[in-house]
Amino acid sequence: MKWGDRIKTHLYNAKGWHTRRKIVVFESDDWGCLRVPPKDEFERLAKHIPSVRKNAFNRVDGLETQDDLERLFDLLGSFRDIHGNPAVLTANFVTCNPDYKAIKESGFEHFIVEDFPLAYSRTSGAEGNKELVSKGIADGCFFPQFHGREHVQAEAWLRDLFEGNERTRIGFDHHFFAFNRNEAASRSYLSAFDAANIDELAPVAERIRDGLDRFERLFGFRSRSVIAPQNTLHYDLFPVLAAAGVDIIQGARVNKQSAIHVGDPRTVKRFTGRITSEGQLDIARNVTFEPSASAADWVEKALAEMAIAFAWGRPAVICTHRYNFMGGIEEANRDRGLRSMAELLKAIQKKWPSVEFMTTVGLADTIRKKHNVHEG
Repeated sequence: MKWGDRIKTHLYNAKGWHTRRKIVVFESDDWGCLRVPPKDEFERLAKHIPSVRKNAFNRVDGLETQDDLERLFDLLGSFRDIHGNPAVLTANFVTCNPDYKAIKESGFEHFIVEDFPLAYSRTSGAEGNKELVSKGIADGCFFPQFHGREHVQAEAWLRDLFEGNERTRIGFDHHFFAFNRNEAASRSYLSAFDAANIDELAPVAERIRDGLDRFERLFGFRSRSVIAPQNTLHYDLFPVLAAAGVDIIQGARVNKQSAIHVGDPRTVKRFTGRITSEGQLDIARNVTFEPSASAADWVEKALAEMAIAFAWGRPAVICTHRYNFMGGIEEANRDRGLRSMAELLKAIQKKWPSVEFMTTVGLADTIRKKHNVHEG
């Protein structure tokens, strides 16, 4: 780790809930999301818009398959903590994906979605995923939580589709919406909870409420936590989440938001143990593990960040994403990600034999039992 990065990591960990226990939480985003079309369709899209290849997510982040889940679950289950619990992913799901056919038939006037298990049933090799997810939950290595109803900012996407933006329409025709900042005509389509003005808050809130209700129907329990897509969540949405049963906010060290009201800050600093205005507990990620992002030594980076977190008495909350473990588009990507994950877990157990693997909810409950939290 570079000296400047090391200093920043120490500063990030200087505040928050503390413990002598070596607690490790893996938070993994984007499960259930149809971010990119199948490989052949993506290649046709890339011929029209070559820049989509530059994004690592676009290159490998296909829908999870049965092989992906089975191999990941086998790996996680092979590592046990001091209490005998398996390594576990807090798997943050979107509950829906766009219904492209219905949206087009509406003349791009209505945002219409379908539950994510329909994508499983239509994708070769993913037909048994619903049962596998249930098994992962029962085995204690996979714990779904809420990432949003969809991973699309509906107002921005529909507006550009309706107005005929060329790149957006080409993406739509190839079942692709994942244009990020500086790639689309307006703003990022991926920040699903973003509201550019007060008029957009109500529909965003309604989609959040609907998504949380769908989550309960799909998984059989309420999600107590949320991670806003692209860490973009305005504080006006905290009461909506609280009323729907969300008492934990996942996220990065900094939350982003649009300046809807006069004086709104564009960023808000977060730390684990902070309590929001609505009584929700902040869990802030302080370790990054993204082996699909680059050829860097992500195991070394994660271990260095964990060592700093533990030195400050903080739990290690590790940010990772689904695409690190996906092989439907590129098998070598999954193999590389699983090797790196195995290497990381082995190193964690060797360096910190008293490690405890927890879910986000498990960590939040542990913090609340200690009553060592901060208003803010």
